[in-house]
Amino acid sequence: MKTWLETLRSVWALAVFSYRTFIAPWPPFTIFMAASALIAVVTPTVIVRATSGLIDAISRTVGPSADEAPLGEMLGPVIPWLALLLAMRAVEGLLQLDPIHRLMGQKLGLRSMKKLEDLLYGKAVSLRLEWFEYPRYYDGLQRGVEVMEEQGQSRALLQFQNVVVIAFQALGVLVALSAIHWSVPLVMAAVSAILLLSHGIQVKRNVDVRRSQTAVRRRQEYWSKLLIERAPAPEVRLFGLAEHVIASWRRTTDAMLSEKAAVRLRNLSLGIPSALASVALFGVVFVSMVLAADSGVVTAGAVVAYVYITWSYVNRVSDLHWRTRELLEFASQLSYLPEFLSLGQVDRQGGVPAPSRIRRGITLRGASFTYPGGGSPALSSIDMEIHSGETVALVGENGAGKTTLTKLLLGLYQPTGGSVTVDGVDLAEIDLASWRERAGAVFQDYMTYAFTARENIGLGRLQSMDDLDSIREAATRSGAHEAIAGLPQGYETLLGREFEGGRDLSRGQWQSLAIARLYLRDAELLVLDEPTSALDALAEVEVYRQFLELSSNKTVLLVSHRLGSARLADRVVFLKDGEVAEEGTHDELVRAGGSYSELFAMQAEWYR
Repeated sequence: MKTWLETLRSVWALAVFSYRTFIAPWPPFTIFMAASALIAVVTPTVIVRATSGLIDAISRTVGPSADEAPLGEMLGPVIPWLALLLAMRAVEGLLQLDPIHRLMGQKLGLRSMKKLEDLLYGKAVSLRLEWFEYPRYYDGLQRGVEVMEEQGQSRALLQFQNVVVIAFQALGVLVALSAIHWSVPLVMAAVSAILLLSHGIQVKRNVDVRRSQTAVRRRQEYWSKLLIERAPAPEVRLFGLAEHVIASWRRTTDAMLSEKAAVRLRNLSLGIPSALASVALFGVVFVSMVLAADSGVVTAGAVVAYVYITWSYVNRVSDLHWRTRELLEFASQLSYLPEFLSLGQVDRQGGVPAPSRIRRGITLRGASFTYPGGGSPALSSIDMEIHSGETVALVGENGAGKTTLTKLLLGLYQPTGGSVTVDGVDLAEIDLASWRERAGAVFQDYMTYAFTARENIGLGRLQSMDDLDSIREAATRSGAHEAIAGLPQGYETLLGREFEGGRDLSRGQWQSLAIARLYLRDAELLVLDEPTSALDALAEVEVYRQFLELSSNKTVLLVSHRLGSARLADRVVFLKDGEVAEEGTHDELVRAGGSYSELFAMQAEWYR
């Protein structure tokens, strides 16, 4: 349970974050709001004075001698008050004019959206890769993306402007009512505070239930994607899954709606008593006005003016409540964004430059890794060396830790124990960006980008994106050139089915593009992490053979759960349960008769 001091600190921190994110990006907005607030707080007092003066002037002009006075003389005292009142009403109207607020909000919204995107996406790309294995990351990201919705942000900025104006108008009314008695504005302010507190509690309940439903909402969206997206469509139809998926989506949705309905019922039980209390207390204020008039503290014209602004205050407070409600909901959602931005374990910045060439090799000493929230380690006390220019086959059954180990070597994961060194320098001391520039990989789940063929290859080295000769050479080496040359616009053909006019490729052709990205990179450390798993064993060996022929003098890591590919490597490292079980050449391990030999014999049996 938070103390009041902790709550105040949280509110202040959120206010500062909100100002820096949504208000500060465009200073003219702050000036506009300050001017609006100043005018709003002064206007009620001027209106009271103008209304009171107008009514008192009219009452004097309709006296017994009014028939004998010239018209100009009768209207003379009235016109100044009437003009002042009309001017104040015009100012009030301008302050509450939505088109002006929308214009200011739009100009600010473009800048604040960019600020928010920079914060959110900047954090996402700076986090260490381990976070992408952690549900907390996806829940926090989901809440951040919801805050970034343009419609919700535009509404919030519009409501913020209205709330500021209305709040300062209400403050101006309280200042004006202090002329009756000092207790009157205190009573009215107390009532308003009770109502606002009631609404704040209701809003917090709504936002808390929305926060608690983040993971469920992601599950709901997952069910809906199974119905509408391309990848699951064949199996959904083949296995007749549509009714099952729809029923699961409906159960999830119904549970969420029931939880929200229960919160609305609780809010209703809180809102009714506070509304009744406000009616009673505002009645007390009107009685005090009558007593003040009877005692001669104020004139009859002033009483009418005070009644008018009191009713306007009631309307403003009511207006303020529902506008504040929407603004508080947005602010409460926004309060979870700093939580995402505060996630730790970001990628290191800086360090010594990576070597331009690997001269001795890469060494792992006691290297271990455990995923966030994971129980047992994925890798445990790995000791191994990869010599410069050597081809090492990293093999083992699925789940042995092969991919995790490659990500340690590439600097994508940081070891939770032990060390990885490059030419004797700890990778923890090397600038990660420069090391990753010297490394390249094709993963099993390599990306198929909905870009042109040229861009798909050029992503391997952004500096060469427009160097068609280099891209064509990389495509030729990987075997992708022939397929690309047969496309309608050659290297400028849009690939994939996501966008109009795109051309899809076969699995093997996409694989060739992924390998071309690796060739374009011209890295020192090359990793093939089972990108050929969709091919049969013989086809995989042929791909690896061609790759090695074109990657001479490079340090290469071949990853596979098929042991036949290991024949091509200088040395084999056999992983089992996250540990190095055996190490040596293929022939040495087969002769040793251990786990590697047994598994190789089992796999070879399929091809005899």
